[in-house]
Amino acid sequence: MRNSLTAIGAMTFAALITTVGSAEVANAKMTKQAEAATSSMSATSPTDAAIRASNGADFLVVGVSSLPKAEAAFIKETSSESQLKAIQATISANPMLVKKLTAQNVEVKEITGATKAADGSLVFYTM
Repeated sequence: MRNSLTAIGAMTFAALITTVGSAEVANAKMTKQAEAATSSMSATSPTDAAIRASNGADFLVVGVSSLPKAEAAFIKETSSESQLKAIQATISANPMLVKKLTAQNVEVKEITGATKAADGSLVFYTM
């Protein structure tokens, strides 16, 4: 009887370990899917689409230091390193926009954020 209970306990423990392991694998898969969804959403954001479509005619460059402290802090806090790299890459892929920025003595690597204004124009933030 004792051996039977030990065997049942061992099988139950093995089933528990398998279930926990399966849950960890499922959780890892869901995390990867969420990350992929987030990166694909940011790649097709209204700002990203506006940067891609821009002919370089309708944008404003704003120095973060010229903004009120709360707005400057918000710009810094809401732009992760990966988002910043994505914005800079999207700008770099638009030669007309790069040409217009260069004409205003703005280098793409100086851009620390971007937003699409209500009127459809772009606002680029620099250090």
